[in-house]
Amino acid sequence: MKMILVLGFIVGITGFSQVQAQEMDWTGLSRERIALSLPLIIIKGSKGILACGYIDPETCNRTKEACAIVTGVMTHEDMLTAEVRSISQRAEELGLRVGMKGREAIEILR
Repeated sequence: MKMILVLGFIVGITGFSQVQAQEMDWTGLSRERIALSLPLIIIKGSKGILACGYIDPETCNRTKEACAIVTGVMTHEDMLTAEVRSISQRAEELGLRVGMKGREAIEILR
């Protein structure tokens, strides 16, 4: 019984779940990573981009493009579990929301 409780606690604190463990299907998406002091990371779908904090949603508003921004990420895989911090107006029109996970956002932008 103690082993089950400990395992349940570990699973709970690490945030591991079946959804996160699923392998990502990158079909139809392009990924870019530019090495800077911190990496500039973008996942591009046919409807817009999921990007790190280097990208400004206000610029996307001026160009009428959909973008969702996640922060604190170092890899494309990190972006999938990160929370969306900001979005452009076009992204909102497509159904993206601040607080959703990057994986949800990129599926809408796919």
